[in-house]
Amino acid sequence: MVEGYKSNVQNINRGVPQDSTLGPPLFAFYINDLPKVSRFRTTMFADDTLLTISSNNPQQLNTLANAELQKINNWMRINKLSLNYKKTTFMIIKCDPKPVTSFSINIGNNQIAQTNCTKYLGVILDDKLSWYQLITNLEDKLTRSLGIFYMTRHYLTPSALKSVYFCLVYSHLQYAIGAWGSMPKTTLNYFNVLHNKPI
Repeated sequence: MVEGYKSNVQNINRGVPQDSTLGPPLFAFYINDLPKVSRFRTTMFADDTLLTISSNNPQQLNTLANAELQKINNWMRINKLSLNYKKTTFMIIKCDPKPVTSFSINIGNNQIAQTNCTKYLGVILDDKLSWYQLITNLEDKLTRSLGIFYMTRHYLTPSALKSVYFCLVYSHLQYAIGAWGSMPKTTLNYFNVLHNKPI
């Protein structure tokens, strides 16, 4: 009901109304058998899905990935789900600096673009696991936060500034630190310098 007006009652043949309370848990139940469909290691959060698979042989990896993606595609078609191919990418993570050539990933008739860097749940990953992009992004956020501290330090109480610190600095430093916290000590020391400025 909006401003006293009711819409006509309609039957829902599939899916749930947008922004409904039951929508997210029902969607989770609906897709929770996806990890059993293929040999991919599947990581899911809401409708964001990360598929990983490994092999020592690039050609075998290419063949295996395409074959397993066909299983995923069949599962999606059976479950009446669609994939946003423009937002779907693949990345090859390897120790060998030599580029992998002739690597092609397809889902159905759609070719998937390769990327050297991607963001998953706010964590920026690159194909060398150097964390360079994540470091740059984190540095930008902390620098902006220091600017806010500088402009507000004479107007806010210590208690309010502490709240700003936990919101704008501490939260960024703590997020996914289990993944990127093993960076070289020199890099971590730089973040300590940025972190100590507002304190």
